Amino acid sequence: MINQSIPSPISEDILYQNFETAISSFDFIYTPHTIETEQIMNTVKTKLNILPENIGTAINEDEMIDKFKTKSNNGQNNLLHSGYGIVFEETIISQVLKYKIRSTYESWTTNELFPIMELPGPMDEGLKYLEMGFVALQLTLDKAFILMSVNNKSGLNINDYNLAIQSYPYTNYMQGSSSKIILDSIIPLLTVLSFLLMCAYTIKRVVEEKDSGVKELMKIMGLKPWMIWTGWILHNFFLYAISITFITFITCFGTSTSQTTMILNYTNPLLFWILLMTYMIAGVFFCFAISSFFNQPLIALIVGSSVWCVSYMLPKQLLNNSPNILIQTLFTLFPNYAISLAYTPIMSLETQRKGLQFSTLFISGKGDNHFSVGLILLMFVVDCLLYGFIAWYIDSVKPGRFGIAKPFNFLCKWSKNKTENIVMAPIGISNSRLFEKPPNNYEVGISVQNLHKHFGNFHAVNGVNLDLYKGQITALLGHNGAGKTTTMSIITGLLSPTYGTVYVNGNDLFKDIDNFRQDLGLCPQHNLLFSYLTTLDHLIFFGMLKGLTFKNAKSNGLQLLKLLNILHKRSDLVSNLSGGMKRKVSLAIALTGNPKILILDEPTSGMDPESRREMWDLLIV
Repeated sequence: MINQSIPSPISEDILYQNFETAISSFDFIYTPHTIETEQIMNTVKTKLNILPENIGTAINEDEMIDKFKTKSNNGQNNLLHSGYGIVFEETIISQVLKYKIRSTYESWTTNELFPIMELPGPMDEGLKYLEMGFVALQLTLDKAFILMSVNNKSGLNINDYNLAIQSYPYTNYMQGSSSKIILDSIIPLLTVLSFLLMCAYTIKRVVEEKDSGVKELMKIMGLKPWMIWTGWILHNFFLYAISITFITFITCFGTSTSQTTMILNYTNPLLFWILLMTYMIAGVFFCFAISSFFNQPLIALIVGSSVWCVSYMLPKQLLNNSPNILIQTLFTLFPNYAISLAYTPIMSLETQRKGLQFSTLFISGKGDNHFSVGLILLMFVVDCLLYGFIAWYIDSVKPGRFGIAKPFNFLCKWSKNKTENIVMAPIGISNSRLFEKPPNNYEVGISVQNLHKHFGNFHAVNGVNLDLYKGQITALLGHNGAGKTTTMSIITGLLSPTYGTVYVNGNDLFKDIDNFRQDLGLCPQHNLLFSYLTTLDHLIFFGMLKGLTFKNAKSNGLQLLKLLNILHKRSDLVSNLSGGMKRKVSLAIALTGNPKILILDEPTSGMDPESRREMWDLLIV
């Protein structure tokens, strides 16, 4: 139902009745005390029936305030709001009356130009000025000054003319929509809590991927880091697109044909859907940035979920009373606070029966609000760029247990280092009786020089020098803890060395590791497999990462499964395979794409003797 509000006029009689009701125990103190001010206040006292003992004077404004404080502390008034102070600044001398009325009534929010919550319909805040006698006192002061200014030459009486006041008419509005606007005020909190699951899921899975080494394995097999991040974005996009569509439908269309079930009656559903989707994407980038600081999934989950909630509650508490546009803009770098600001213009536009439309996209709604939905959408884009950069940088300098860490100042290097081509001569033999001299026709492919890797005080690799020759199979033998796996992990880029150098075909491995990985096949010590993929799916996936087409990747995968005698398991999930079969899958992944360099770390672990013989025959073919 549409209501039109045209307030009725209020006469002086009603004003004075309200005054007499309100001032039964009020005190009135005015300053300065002069002949003119006393004459004005005597007229006011007579007109408003104020008792003589309730009127006092003060030398200045400070003394007036002190007197009110003294009366309040002495408990002379039972009411909290105990009176009015009148400060005359100009009187009859200048033919101008300039004064201010100070009240002890503290509920008048004169420090705010607009209400915190904008409800449909006329405001009732102005009624307090009528009920507390403020308007009656102001009117009587003005009349008393007029009478004194004309020296009563015309015989005017203060009651000779009457004044009526009336509130401005209010436009049409929807009756009963106040409850929905109140509901709108808690929608930001509901939105933040609704996406808390997305935050926890994304952070936990991203850190698990990094902690398990699967992420680095995918990079070794040819996947670029930006592709991994993009995959997570698309994963969340398609996962939550259905939920956001459902939320938009319930919010903008309701659960029936009645408008009373609709929260947003006038808002464009497409724009609201875009707002939530953009918020979700910005939230995903926010989660990326958080996850980059952690290596343990559980800790990342707890801290990330806490930061998600705090990033909404903390700005709301800090900026609740005295918002500053600059500080607010800085806090919009938190997606959760930004989405809460977006609901303010939406609610304001709803009360105006306009709603969020393309024409109102950059309208901020109520007067003291500085942020429109369009501006919030732009801030979401800024959030994505900022947190995307943070995630990329931290992931580069702190890749976790696996991966090669770049120096903290790598951004200062404006151009790539020139490739250092060196002559790959065999490492000098210090004791010919302990080393076998390689044949002269062997060509060095990989040269490890003075390699060190320290884990705290433990030296896992201590000054290793090693040459690996092209077209040859080189085996590293040693007891447990000798550093074999650590050395191979450094060569493949899973770990960064403490110091030392690895050259591949005369090029520094750590300066151009991406090109090296294009020719690398790796079977790590532990099986790094996706539990939700089948055996054949793994080979197709990693084959396509190596640049094969889907058809060729599938054909190559089936051939490898046949050579390893696990073709009958091609449709089984790897989580259902035995340890030996999982090892064969890891070996098949390493052989995918026919790499030039093959590094196998305990490839026959968990295999039976027959399978070990088959694997050896496959390698020497």
